Parts: sequence; C-alpha cells; structure tokens
Amino acid sequence: MGFRQSENLVYHNTKAKIYPDGQQKIMVCSKPIFKSECWEQVDKYEQEKVPVSKPKDMSNEVRGDSLKRAKEACFDIAYCNEFRWFITWTLDQQKIDRFDPKEISKKLRKFLNHKVERNDAWYIVIPEYHSDGKGIHMHGLLSGDFDMVDSGKETSEGKTIYNMPQWKYGWSTAIELDGSKVAVAKYITKYVTKDFKKIFGSFYYAGGKGLIRKPVVQLLDTDFEAVKADKIFKPSEWNIKYKYIDINEQAAENTAAILRAIGEVEYVYG
Repeated sequence: MGFRQSENLVYHNTKAKIYPDGQQKIMVCSKPIFKSECWEQVDKYEQEKVPVSKPKDMSNEVRGDSLKRAKEACFDIAYCNEFRWFITWTLDQQKIDRFDPKEISKKLRKFLNHKVERNDAWYIVIPEYHSDGKGIHMHGLLSGDFDMVDSGKETSEGKTIYNMPQWKYGWSTAIELDGSKVAVAKYITKYVTKDFKKIFGSFYYAGGKGLIRKPVVQLLDTDFEAVKADKIFKPSEWNIKYKYIDINEQAAENTAAILRAIGEVEYVYG
C-alpha cells in the first residue's frame, strides 16, 4: 500500500503561524483560500499509475509575490532561531573579485559550510549591492562558536563593534544581539527590498545545524466578521478581503519572559 495526494482538497480561510515564544501571525480571509494537503491510501497497482507531476512553471511569476515570500521567509528564520550576532561582511578587491557574483557565491558557500562543520554555525546571510550598484557586500545573522575581536569602536547606542577574524575576504563587523527578536527579524528583512536582485540566484543563504526555517502553521476556519484587526486589505486583483494580525513586539517580549520563567517547553518543529 502507499499514499498519494487526494484530489479532494480542503480549503480554510485562516492561516496562523505559531512561533517558539507562543506569538502568532494570523491571516484571515473572507473566503477559504488556504488549502490543506489531503492524502489517500492506494494499493500498489494504483500507485504505479499515478503520473509524476510536472515542475511548476515559474516563468510568469509576479516579481512582487516572489519578493514578499522572500521577506516572509527571512523574518521566519530570524524569529524562529536564536542568533547571537548581526554581521556585515565586505569584500577586498585584492582578495576576491567583489564584482563577480559567481566567484563570491562559490567562496561564500565554501566559507559557510566550513563554519557549520568547524564552528557549529547557523546563519542567514543576505547579499546586497553597494550604492553604486556594482560591488557586493553581505548582512546577516549568525550564531556558533566564534571568538570575535573588539574593534575598539562602538555604535551610536554604545554597543561594542567586533571584528570577525575568520572572514578573510575583506572587512567585517559583528554586533551582539540583546534586544527584541521581533525587532531583529524585522530589521534583517529591510535588506530585501523592491530594488533587491537575486545576486547569487537566491534572495538569501540560510543554513546550519538545527536551523528552523518555518514556524508551526495551522489552518483554521473562523468567522471573518468576528475577527478584530487594525486593518482590512482588499487587493484590487482579488475578489476577497483579508485581515492581518501581526506580532506585537511588546507582547512577544512579555510572552517570551513568561515562558522562560515557568520553564515552558517550546514547540517542536519537524
């Protein structure tokens, strides 16, 4: 016996993302648009007859949709994981061609893989062009077994600016994170903008041992009119309305503090 996806899909009007601190992002639509995957049991003969699905054609994908998903993915990774450092890596033209995305991507991947193996690192790194639109540098969030070096400088808020000796391709800074995870997650997504380009063929690199990429997601059915939200959106191209309930930063901090105080077990992710 085996399983295949059922053609009888079930749709819901509410999607809730549940984060490790108990906070949720909730989208409620006036119509059921979120489909849940249903599976049905089939015997071996029927299973063999199931055709292989064709790859999704992304050639006509709306760029704005792709950008929105990238921003949401970056936020989820930043908020679901315990990162220690906000890092910036620049490139020295004497050590690497900072104008060549292919060369940079190859060496960056090798560097990150090495840090995962040697320093138990986990990370999210977003490449960005300089203001001249040519040279490349990176921003990101990082954790792992690293010995940062005090640069002797501070931020305008008085935080120590460190350097990362392991980064051999140019200048580096590392600032230790100690504030709200919501603020950090929202801050890192600002580097994914409408002018953003897939420099390395991807919006970002993320990886490492135990990295959580997505929060728990629940699909529900709720009364659209009964849900209270600050804003109601109605995209011009859709015949639906939706309400979006975002994470409240202060509430997230309070919830996290309560969970820590009572020793609550966090959500387990697959």
